[in-house]
Amino acid sequence: MDGEPTNTATLTVAQAAALAGVSPKTIYRAIEDGRLAAACLGRSTALRTTPQWITEWIESSRYSPKPQDAPTNKTARPRRPRADRQLPGYLEA
Repeated sequence: MDGEPTNTATLTVAQAAALAGVSPKTIYRAIEDGRLAAACLGRSTALRTTPQWITEWIESSRYSPKPQDAPTNKTARPRRPRADRQLPGYLEA
């Protein structure tokens, strides 16, 4: 039962991480960045969040791939040698 939520009203960072399937460090970063809502209880830094806030955070983080650009028929141009490089003997003019 370690790490599993026992109180559905509020979750510790470890419980929130277990619920979301991420590490506690990810939860802390999301809270710090303002992407995940959390409450600081008492004088200590006891952070708590709710299952609803976790769900909202996951939904707002939904990934939608962008459509691929149409392939182009451009041929790659040969790269020009840098000025500080010496050309191999067969390429010297």
